[in-house]
Formats: sequence, C-alpha cells, structure tokens
Amino acid sequence: MGDTLVAEAPRVLDVRGLSIAFRRPAGPIRVVRDVDLTVGHGEIVGLVGESGSGKSIFARAILGTLPRQAEVLTGEIGFVGSDLRHMPPSQVRHLRGDRMALVPQEPMTSLNPSLRIGRQLTEVLEVHRPEIRSAARTERAIEMLELVGVNFPSERLSQYPYQLSGGLRQRVAIAMALICGRVELLIADEPTTALDVTIQAQILDLFVRLQTKQKMSVLLITHDLGVIAQTAQRVAVMYAGEIVEMAGVDDLFAMPRHPYTRGLLDSLPRAGGAARKAHLPSIEGAVPSPAEEPRGCSFVNRCAFGVDLCRQQQPQLESAGAGRSVRCHRWQELADQFVRRDAAP
Repeated sequence: MGDTLVAEAPRVLDVRGLSIAFRRPAGPIRVVRDVDLTVGHGEIVGLVGESGSGKSIFARAILGTLPRQAEVLTGEIGFVGSDLRHMPPSQVRHLRGDRMALVPQEPMTSLNPSLRIGRQLTEVLEVHRPEIRSAARTERAIEMLELVGVNFPSERLSQYPYQLSGGLRQRVAIAMALICGRVELLIADEPTTALDVTIQAQILDLFVRLQTKQKMSVLLITHDLGVIAQTAQRVAVMYAGEIVEMAGVDDLFAMPRHPYTRGLLDSLPRAGGAARKAHLPSIEGAVPSPAEEPRGCSFVNRCAFGVDLCRQQQPQLESAGAGRSVRCHRWQELADQFVRRDAAP
C-alpha cells in the first residue's frame, strides 16, 4: 500500500501556544505562557504544580470562564477538532456542563447553599436536556447519586449542601458534572484537597471507576504528585505559568528530568524513608510573581543547579526522548543525578 496515511481522530483536548494575561494600567501580566497540552480519548492527564503556577486559570480558559480582568492573548484551544476560542460564547456555554464538565476544589463554594441538592442536579438537565420530563429528571438525579456512592440518594435530594459532609458534597459535585451522560472532557481542579486522607482515597477510586465506565478524558489538576501516581497515565508539570516537563507517569517518577520535578518528588513522604521526626526535603523559596517575568529560566532563583546561562537565556521546551519533553538548559548533564532508585508512591 506504500505510504498511505490514516487520518488520526482529533484529540479530545488539544491546546497549542496558549498565553493568558491579566489586564492592568501598566500593561498585561502574563500568568500562562505558551502552553501546549493534549488529552487523548479515554486518557487521564495530570497537571501538577504549586499554588500560583497557573493551573486553575489554564482550566478556566478551556471552560470559557476566565474572570473579566483576564484574557487569552494567543493560542488555540481545540476540543474534539473545534477551536473553542473561535466559537460564539453561547455555543461554549452549551458545551460546558454537557460535553465538558468541571469538578471544583471546594464544592461548598460551587454548590448553591440556598437550593436543595435535588434542585441543583435537575437544573443541569433542564438546561442541557430539556426534552427530559420532570419525573425522569428526578429519577436521573437519584441514579447519579447512587452511581457516585451517595447513600440514601432519594432522601439527599431534599437536603441542603450544609447538611452533607465534605465527602458527600464532593460526590454531589461529581454527579452534577456527569448527570447529562455525555461528558467527553472532565476537568477536576484539586478535587481532593479539601478532604481528609481516607475520603481522598475514596474519591480518587471513584474518579478512576467512572472514567473507565464512561470512557471519559480527564484533566486532573493538583499540587500532589501522589494523587497523579494513583490515577494518571501522563503528567505535565507547570511552574510559573509554563510547562517545564511532560512525561508518562512511570517515566517521570523513575527519571525526573527537570530540577523542579525532582524537588517535588523528593518532598513526597516515602515508606522506609527518613526517620519520623526528620524534616522532609523542600524547595526553598516561592513561585515568582507573574509581574516579575524573568529574563532567563523562571526556576533559576530556587534551583541548586543554576548557572549563568540559566539566568541569561530562557530555556525552550525540548524533546527528552519518546513522549517526553523538558524545559531546562542542563537536563542532559543532570540526567544521571536525577534517577530515582525507588518506585512511585
């Protein structure tokens, strides 16, 4: 057949060169800079980084919910072959909650405290599935609460958010995100941060089961690499609005290439590691302010391996092997030092 090409199905999410800024009188401040990120069909991709790295504002750009003072400067946001940036706002709103959905970090702030749980669930169906009758919407709400593991689902419909525990509220938020039954991309923004450790494990297990059952694509945003290790297939590490490393999860934990990624991994508690009272390693300093866009590498002031080149020239995201990329001038020199001897947590 020679060199016949087979057309590839479009990725569920395909972001190219995305830059986002906040407007101010002195000029815009870029908070996300030239980000490329893809999520394939049925894939869970993790986006990890410290608070202030730009993860949540990146997600809001995808969903079309940027705050008024923020704007997309450049880039494309591809969703199943269509560019969301060039869609009418009404069309994006129709996709949001139907084919794209969000599970927020703190459901108590996203659920309406003055509306009963049942009303909030059925309202989503009223907007996106108006052909469904009222009785069927209530039945669907009960089915979804059962699916996400809410006990006594019929009784929960008449309750208010404050009457539920944090874990139950998060399950309700997941049920709201998936109630239309045709979500292709689920964005989970720190979905377990506000929960205790036992409930975190239950919610993560629920995510994986629902993703497998419904064949969804998931962008999982978190600051916790331990969460990524349990759920994702690929991971993008974000720092100061840039992607500094991308890799398969197993490869990233076995051989981090960027000094920031290595610092994040070293700060994870590990079984059989340091004595209980010993301090965990940490990355000194803090994420720089977006208003102080550096001339060179954004991580150089916190990096133990920085040299003059790092301070003078901004590194580019470059290939570091099959399915891997890294933004570091010295990643090849440092590769052997960054090999992890132990498995992922």
